Amino acid sequence: MQIHGPDDANTILAMQNYAVALKHAEQWDSVLELERQVLDWRKENLGDTHPNTLAAQQNYAVTLRQAGDLAQCLELEKEVLLEEMFGLQNLFQQTA
Repeated sequence: MQIHGPDDANTILAMQNYAVALKHAEQWDSVLELERQVLDWRKENLGDTHPNTLAAQQNYAVTLRQAGDLAQCLELEKEVLLEEMFGLQNLFQQTA
């Protein structure tokens, strides 16, 4: 068995998979913590607009909704949608 370390992409994938299992157990605090770590790692290592980063952000938003934080969920989902559609995460801020 190969050990990859805490900042390896394989470790991040394992964290994401574990978060999915915790979702089924409705352990929202633990899920949110893991998904936030995955999202932060992907932003730092892949960039804000990478498809895997956007997927992690969307996963985090869905978990926020399931955990009852609809306001933050909507904000994150809006950012993902804008990036997917236009490549502009701050479209609403620029036009406001």
